[in-house]
Amino acid sequence: MKSIAAIVITHNESAKIEDCLRSLEFCDERWVVDSFSTDDTVDRAAPLADRIVRREFRDHAEQKNWAMDQVDCEWILILDADERIPKPLAQELRDLAEAGEYDAAWIRRRNAFFGRWIEGAGWKRDRVLRFLRRGVGTYAQAKIHEEIVCEPSAKVTVCKEPMVHFSYDDWDRTFERLLRYSSWGAAERARRRREFSVGRVVRAPLARFFRQYILQAGFRDGMHGYVLCTWSAIGVFLRELKGQLGETARPVDARALEAPPRVEWVLPSEMRQELPPTESSP
Repeated sequence: MKSIAAIVITHNESAKIEDCLRSLEFCDERWVVDSFSTDDTVDRAAPLADRIVRREFRDHAEQKNWAMDQVDCEWILILDADERIPKPLAQELRDLAEAGEYDAAWIRRRNAFFGRWIEGAGWKRDRVLRFLRRGVGTYAQAKIHEEIVCEPSAKVTVCKEPMVHFSYDDWDRTFERLLRYSSWGAAERARRRREFSVGRVVRAPLARFFRQYILQAGFRDGMHGYVLCTWSAIGVFLRELKGQLGETARPVDARALEAPPRVEWVLPSEMRQELPPTESSP
């Protein structure tokens, strides 16, 4: 039987980590890579995980690439703590790994927004590449919306069954995420040398709302759709404003970036001897 390792990237996910890990019981190994949570995420994960490691966070792509480098299983599944794998999808992933016809798979996501499944606003077509043979692909460097890039020869398919995604269900975390992602988005646009202008500060949010609410039928989701599309437009406004004002990166300590990220193995304890605490991926 082909072996599958699931990797869950966490930071302060105490309320969600247990349900996420329970949905991964079909996997041979369940890894939690935690960026030094200040809540009890690690304690809650310990009874359900096979491997737990705390590692200093630089960005999502770098953290996930490092995690994939640690796994020995033939197949890797990558999740966030607010995602779940229903049983029909679990069986489909197992069958895909056993058949060996493909090297990676896109997984569609069914997204909930404050208790309602969203059908419009472009969310119905949401999918992510999260299941692959070890060594077939890596995350391209990006500060936001990172995605796996597979080798040109890799055969990639799309799963029929979706995962479920409970991303927005708490206003405090939603506000915090809006501010964080808008800063990352501004930094990513600057890295790619995309233009910022006063005109874009005005036009881009309006265009985002029109596209999601009208063209992609966000109005079909009632008040939830209106709030979602407005929220998305506010995020674009903040991204463009921060870029126009030059807030594309926070000051960092250069010495901190030169040092390898801090690593502390939690489970199992013998892993501490297998991997030095300061080692980082190439």
